[in-house]
Amino acid sequence: MRVSAKRTVFASVLLVALSSRAPVERAYGQDRPPHPDPAFGFLVEGRVLLADGRPAAGAVVERAPAIDFDADRRTTDAEGRFRFEDHGLGWGPGLVWQLTIRRQGCPDVVRSVSLRAGPIEGRPRDEATGVAIRLPPCAADPPAPAPPRRSPGSSP
Repeated sequence: MRVSAKRTVFASVLLVALSSRAPVERAYGQDRPPHPDPAFGFLVEGRVLLADGRPAAGAVVERAPAIDFDADRRTTDAEGRFRFEDHGLGWGPGLVWQLTIRRQGCPDVVRSVSLRAGPIEGRPRDEATGVAIRLPPCAADPPAPAPPRRSPGSSP
């Protein structure tokens, strides 16, 4: 087979493969109609905790599947909380998300989160609330505060 014939066959196979791909929303196990609903969205919220149970303040939580670069990541607050929410996206980005937690000086941690398919309680969205992610110990974690000192003669 000549080189040009091989290229033609390869291009034809590639075209068929690309044209027969399922929509992205189905790739994530989502069963959404082919046309978006402009009122549909998602909510994923929770906390990131250090190995000892303290909040992981300042950790970066990234989500996949991603929709756009601005909405991909959140930084946890002082209590370790994060929240991803969107209204009117068209449809949720998937029913299973991979959350990657990044902290300075520590290995990344990846956790899967399953969303409940919407509508939830009459709201047109998929959601996962109360997500708790406990991180493994890391040498870069801030030290735990020292327990309060007892004065002599005080009872335990």
